[in-house]
Amino acid sequence: MHKAAKLMGAAILAATAMLAQGPPPGGPGGGPGGHGGPGFGEGPGGPLVTGAPYSATRTMTMQETLADGNQIQNSHQEKVYRDTDGRTRTESTMTLPSGETRTSITIFDPVAGFVARLNPQDSTAMKMTIPTPPANGAPKDHPKPPAGANAPQVTKVDLGTQTIEGLAATGKKETIVLPAGAMGNTEAITSTRETWIATALKVPVLVKTSDPRRGNSTMQLTNISQTAPDPTLFQIPAGYTVKTAPAHGGPGGPGGHGPPPSGM
Repeated sequence: MHKAAKLMGAAILAATAMLAQGPPPGGPGGGPGGHGGPGFGEGPGGPLVTGAPYSATRTMTMQETLADGNQIQNSHQEKVYRDTDGRTRTESTMTLPSGETRTSITIFDPVAGFVARLNPQDSTAMKMTIPTPPANGAPKDHPKPPAGANAPQVTKVDLGTQTIEGLAATGKKETIVLPAGAMGNTEAITSTRETWIATALKVPVLVKTSDPRRGNSTMQLTNISQTAPDPTLFQIPAGYTVKTAPAHGGPGGPGGHGPPPSGM
């Protein structure tokens, strides 16, 4: 049971890291022509937003239709917070197959320069230093999409402005068409991603993706409050046992897409 709980905790943090950064280039797994899951757009690897505190509930819903018509649906909620200085906190609670619930808390503090994952079940925290960006500001290398006849055809459309959850939001829709033969497909594959960014908060309040290979997914913020959260939410509680790990900017650490180092 303990091993299963550790694996689930690692999965929670991995998912949190991916959502914080938005979709990886080329879609999930680096495949060509994909959009990835719903992105949140802040945290390690994402843009730092200051002067716009808020708290909200983030709901991720995924629906996949199998070849035989069977459907798989999953929904997951998290509580998210951001303070005036850009610190963020994500609280995620998941139910294990045994019925036991496990809560994982991730704190991103760009001011103090650390990311911490809190485990309230045993009052421990894994703390990692945020890597220092390259001096020249050069972006990391990412896998490049196919070129030539197999290159994805990308179309972007401005959707204008609408009010979502009481906030003005601007929308964009991106459509990617993967030509026939690009990855062994006999016909073209079309996927779409619709993103609505709250003007005041500079974060997505609604993201919808559709991909015939992976199904449909939605991320939405609700119960949004623009009141500054309690400052103690962005601190490791007194009495926690803190373990430290070296800065790690690749897969498995802040800025990466994998679970943190073992021993959590």
